[in-house]
Amino acid sequence: MNDVNADASRFGFDQLSDLFLEVKSLTSPSELHGVLCGQLCAGLRPSQQTWLASAEEQLNVADGLTARAKSVLADFYDVVMTNLSSESLSFSLLLPDDDETVGQRTEALGQWCAGFLSGYGMGGIARENMSEESIGVLTDLAQIAQVEAEDLEESEDSERDFFEVCEYVRMATLMLFSEHQKDNADTAKQQGKSRPVH
Repeated sequence: MNDVNADASRFGFDQLSDLFLEVKSLTSPSELHGVLCGQLCAGLRPSQQTWLASAEEQLNVADGLTARAKSVLADFYDVVMTNLSSESLSFSLLLPDDDETVGQRTEALGQWCAGFLSGYGMGGIARENMSEESIGVLTDLAQIAQVEAEDLEESEDSERDFFEVCEYVRMATLMLFSEHQKDNADTAKQQGKSRPVH
C-alpha cells in the first residue's frame, strides 16, 4: 500500500512528501491522492491544466508549483487514472510504508478519505442520482475520515483492523469508479442516439 502501483521512485508516499516539502506544502500525499481519486470516481476528467490548478490549491502553495512538481503531478494523474481503470483491480491507496506506526498510517487513511470526499464532491452528483450502495459507502468514508489515531496501540489486532478498513476503502473506491464509468458510457450512448441525422 505504499505506492500507486507504478514507479515507486517517483510516486511513493515518501517521494511525494519530499516533493511537497520542496514547494513548501505540508499537505499529506494521501490527502491529494484521495482528492484525485474522488474526482475521477465522480466521473470528472479534468484537463491537465485544471488538475494542476486543483492540486496547487490543495497543496496551498504560496509561490506556485515548480516545473518539476508540475511534471510529477501531471504524470501522477495519468498513473492514478490507469490504476483505477485496470481490470486487474490492483489499485491501492497511497499511504505511508508499513514501517510507520499503525497510528500514523491510520491518520493518513483518514486524510485520504477526507480528500476523497472533497474530490468526489467536486462532481456535483445529486443524492437522488446515486445508488443506495454509493450513499452508504460515502457515509462510511466520512466516518473513517474522522478517525482518532493518536492513542491507537501497536498490536496485531490494530494491524488487522487497519488492513481490513484499507481493503474496504480500496474496493469501495473501485466500485464508485466503475459505477460512474458506466454512467458516463450510458450518457454518451444516449447522446449518440439522440443526435439528429444530417
